[in-house]
Amino acid sequence: MYRAVVIVLAVFLAVGLCSCKSSGKNVDSSSQYVSKPEKIVSEIEKKCSLPQMQQLNEEQVFTEYGIEKKYVAYYSAIVAADSISKDEVVIFEAMDEGEANTIRDRLQEHYDAVLRECEEYLPDEYEVVKKCSVVKDGIFVRLFISADADKMNEIYKSYF
Repeated sequence: MYRAVVIVLAVFLAVGLCSCKSSGKNVDSSSQYVSKPEKIVSEIEKKCSLPQMQQLNEEQVFTEYGIEKKYVAYYSAIVAADSISKDEVVIFEAMDEGEANTIRDRLQEHYDAVLRECEEYLPDEYEVVKKCSVVKDGIFVRLFISADADKMNEIYKSYF
């Protein structure tokens, strides 16, 4: 009888431990993994001149850029909080080279749409946007739309 109780308790303990899941909202941030895209975007926010920016959530990122979640290992994306400024800082780390090409194509489509919109409605922003581009480096794909895009690219390159 004692042996059966011990076995049942061991099974419950094993099942309980296996089903534990991290919510990703740890109080101690030092124990959370911070991806390379997140680190780069954070440094860009600190060192570059940007308007008020907002972080895009997961649903917004995949909807806005037309990218399937299965292609992405990590990402970070911030955009201007107002509708007049077209500043965007977006970095994706793809699962592999093929997915990186797909992400690059989707970001290019997005960039082209922003460029057309600015050309028609926001001539001052158009001058900034047309100097920017989508860049793919291995499995990393980035889009920096900002007057500080050159500085952002320098910060990005310092991580590799």
